[in-house]
Amino acid sequence: MVLISVYLFCLVLKLRYLRDEEKAPRYSLFCQGSASTAKEDALLYHGWSYMLLKSGELLDTVFFVLLEKNDHLSVLHFLHQTIALSAAWMAINDITGQVVMFAVLNTAVHSVMYTYYGLAALGPLLRPNLWWKKYVTHLQIVQFITLMVHSDIPLIYDCGCPRIMAGVVVLESAVFTVLF
Repeated sequence: MVLISVYLFCLVLKLRYLRDEEKAPRYSLFCQGSASTAKEDALLYHGWSYMLLKSGELLDTVFFVLLEKNDHLSVLHFLHQTIALSAAWMAINDITGQVVMFAVLNTAVHSVMYTYYGLAALGPLLRPNLWWKKYVTHLQIVQFITLMVHSDIPLIYDCGCPRIMAGVVVLESAVFTVLF
């Protein structure tokens, strides 16, 4: 999961924000509308990869249920898995524009988070060296707040981004921040 998240993070960052300005315009970090062109095909393809990644993440919920690890399940966990997969599907239908930032931030945070979980799973000898657990939580909260603020922009200014997608991200981020 870490490698896939890092790969998608780098890819979307390159395709949208770090691209050669002469070949195609870069996305604006502030306010970006949809740009449905043939140049978006690569991003759409990787949007499907992102949704498959979210589907894979849903499997941990299935394993928790099958292994009867109910203490690992919470309203936040269930909502996150359900909403994340739904939001990924909706984004695929309009992956361009302002909502691309969601995938960029989400894959970056999940890369850090899964690295921590992977190292913690290696055993008790390594756990004392994982002093940065609280920073993973802080990083997640910063992600939620950043996405909430960033997705407010198309609700105020006409960026050409579907307002329903921006509203979904604002609502999702607010709910996760409150439940976290």
